[in-house]
Amino acid sequence: ERGYVVKPVTPESSDHAFDARCAMELGAAAVTVGQVPPERISMLRALMEETVPLVSEGHFVDVEAYTRHNEAFHNALVDLSDNPALADPYRRLGVAGLMVSLLREDSTAHAEIIEDHRAIVDAYERGSLLDAVAVIKRHNENAKETTRQAIVAAGGVTKAIRAARAHAPHTSRIECEVDAFEQLDEAIAAGADV
Repeated sequence: ERGYVVKPVTPESSDHAFDARCAMELGAAAVTVGQVPPERISMLRALMEETVPLVSEGHFVDVEAYTRHNEAFHNALVDLSDNPALADPYRRLGVAGLMVSLLREDSTAHAEIIEDHRAIVDAYERGSLLDAVAVIKRHNENAKETTRQAIVAAGGVTKAIRAARAHAPHTSRIECEVDAFEQLDEAIAAGADV
């Protein structure tokens, strides 16, 4: 019988995805801040406002809704470039899927995450590329920290293997892909077959 392959999300792999997203958003900002018409910035503000009620007192109120609205906001930032060669690979980064797979309603949301969205829109409204760059970079660090906390809370390799084992038929093999020797030791201790 076919087994299951568990590939835990690591802080490093998560950081790489967020850093790629950030680089693309910075590129989009470089060609759009001060260049887009006010009605498109108003649309961006409306998308930002949809994320506001979904974070309260440092936690996500509705992870699925937050992830969906957050994705729409970030896609809209890149879409301001009107460049499908940028927008298409941006969507394939999988950051939204990463977030929805890790975040829970009790996950801690970085205190500035919503304010970052607001500050990005404010920078676009003022036409300030310097401010937009600074906030996009800060937001990337805040998003990475939120996701790192969720990875730790998710339990890492051990919890992933246990979850696979709990849902797999007893005759299935559980394989685990790892990125570091520490993860290999943890996978073996957790009962991975390979």
